Amino acid sequence: MDTFFTTLLVGISLSMDAFSLALIYGTQNINRNNKIILSVIVGMYHFFMPLFGLFFGSLVTNFFIFDISILVSFIFFIIGIEMIISSLK
Repeated sequence: MDTFFTTLLVGISLSMDAFSLALIYGTQNINRNNKIILSVIVGMYHFFMPLFGLFFGSLVTNFFIFDISILVSFIFFIIGIEMIISSLK
C-alpha cells in the first residue's frame, strides 16, 4: 500500500508540472509544430527521469553503509540553507 501511495503522489506531482507547462505553452505565441515538439520532449522527460532516478538511486544506496535517509536529510538541509541565503541577497 505504501508503494502505491508513493507512486500516486509522484504521478500527481508530475502531472501538475506538465499541466503548468501546458498553460505556459498555451499562452505563448508558439506555432503548432513547436508546441507538439515541446510537449513530446516534456512527456519523455517526465517518463524517463523518475525511472533513471530509481535505477541510479538504487545503485548509489548499495555503496552506503549508513541509513540513506540521513544523507537525503543533509542534502535537503543544505538546499534549504542555500535558498534562504539567496532570498536574502
